[in-house]
Amino acid sequence: MKLLIQILVLLLPAYSIAQQNSYMELWNKEQIDSLRLIWNKTTNDTIRMGAARSLGFYYQERNRDSGLYFNEQQALLARQLKLRLWEGDALDQIGCVTAGLKDYGRSLQAFLDGLEILKDKEAEKNIWRLSIFSKKGNPGIARLTAVGYIHNDLSILYLGTGNFQEAISNLHQAIKIGERIKFSKPFVRCKWEFRPRLYQPEYIGFSLNFHAEGNPLF
Repeated sequence: MKLLIQILVLLLPAYSIAQQNSYMELWNKEQIDSLRLIWNKTTNDTIRMGAARSLGFYYQERNRDSGLYFNEQQALLARQLKLRLWEGDALDQIGCVTAGLKDYGRSLQAFLDGLEILKDKEAEKNIWRLSIFSKKGNPGIARLTAVGYIHNDLSILYLGTGNFQEAISNLHQAIKIGERIKFSKPFVRCKWEFRPRLYQPEYIGFSLNFHAEGNPLF
């Protein structure tokens, strides 16, 4: 009974955070300690999956190996529970953290596997804690939000590995999805990372052609 109360108390801040910033999770050290307690004690796989996502976000930039461990646990549990959106979301986080670890091949594969899952509308079914992915509780918006983030994160991976054309293409897809679901700010903000490279000799031709095709990226 005590553990159940701990779980309910712990999950309430997640709903509050989702109300303010759908998809992202922000936790302080005390909350993370409670999450780790739940991770170690609960036998409920759905709750463990939720805790793994939160812990993965927290450790992603603090301790990437730990972040990757929890991202992988989220993916494993989501697959077992047949929660497709949660599995695709976990693959996005795996792609981000492995990119930070400079394992670019695995990062790319994780992003592509996540896209394959999330581009299927079946991922809109049976979404646990839907409010994390859509403040309005809309399964379609939830799925597209996750797709948009993967395209956004793919653009950062391609930018970092020198594939500017794919970087711009994926960022443009993320922005288009954001405009469609009225949630474009995170993706639009990312485009400023590209500006210093737009006019480098090796990219100028592609940049001008992309703009001439009517793409409102620049």
